[in-house]
Amino acid sequence: YQTHDAARTELLKLLLTCFSETMYQPPVDLHTAPNKWIQYLTSAENRHALPMFTSLLNTVCAYDPVGMGLPYNHLLFADPAEPLVDAALQILIVTLDHDTSQGDDTAAPDNLFINYLSRIHRDEDFAFVLRGFTRLLNNPLVQTYLPNSTKKVQFHQELLVFFWKMCDYNKKFLYYVLKSSDVLEILVPILFHLNDSRADQSRVGLMHIGVFILLLLSGERNFGVRLNKPYTATIPMDIPVFTGTHADLLITVFHKIITTGHQRLQPLFDCLLTILVNVSPYLKTLSMVASTKLLHLL
Repeated sequence: YQTHDAARTELLKLLLTCFSETMYQPPVDLHTAPNKWIQYLTSAENRHALPMFTSLLNTVCAYDPVGMGLPYNHLLFADPAEPLVDAALQILIVTLDHDTSQGDDTAAPDNLFINYLSRIHRDEDFAFVLRGFTRLLNNPLVQTYLPNSTKKVQFHQELLVFFWKMCDYNKKFLYYVLKSSDVLEILVPILFHLNDSRADQSRVGLMHIGVFILLLLSGERNFGVRLNKPYTATIPMDIPVFTGTHADLLITVFHKIITTGHQRLQPLFDCLLTILVNVSPYLKTLSMVASTKLLHLL
């Protein structure tokens, strides 16, 4: 399998190289001169479009970096699956970003990858995809008694972009996430990465996508109601210790971002406050720590 995975990874990297033509074009030229490589791969001319899309999606969502769970096994054995998943994620993001329906060129073929993604509708498929997201997003947060004994994946930013694309193109998936208790398994790693990245200028893009996802989720009642669930996890974040709910965690992290974040994050402050306004009607209690932080923002 390792040889096959390595070969697949190289092929996907080759495709990414072909797709990179767009990076060397001015943004104004993208509508008049779309990327022919992406256009062909995602069009009906490519008879392998459906199996390729499903293979990429399955590769990402079925990946389990922990494997059999043996401590320190990632230090003893190379994992060829991780670079394969990373490349598959990047291919999905690049192809899904090529939305021909938004342009004026009616002659441009439809993007079949977007079409396939938007037509996923079975609950078992949604559950499979959501399990993949929660497993991979929570991987860096896993705490064990043995330090550094479990493998940590590094493509959380790509995961968040893909999650955004999934919610944007498939509203049924968004509503499935919101009615599921696993929505908090998406919230907590996003808050972890927001808190961890707040002072790092190179990770402003990660901050933006994380905040935009929370803004999207906060517009729905179910998200606000779910925030009342007690927060019992022990995630390594430099925030005050509190006993309370996920709403308390949300407020505490947002306060930290606003008061100690990089100055380039100021355009996001309105979004953070809007999220708090959106969820406020559904919150039943607040801890003393969160209440103090909220008053400090006034």
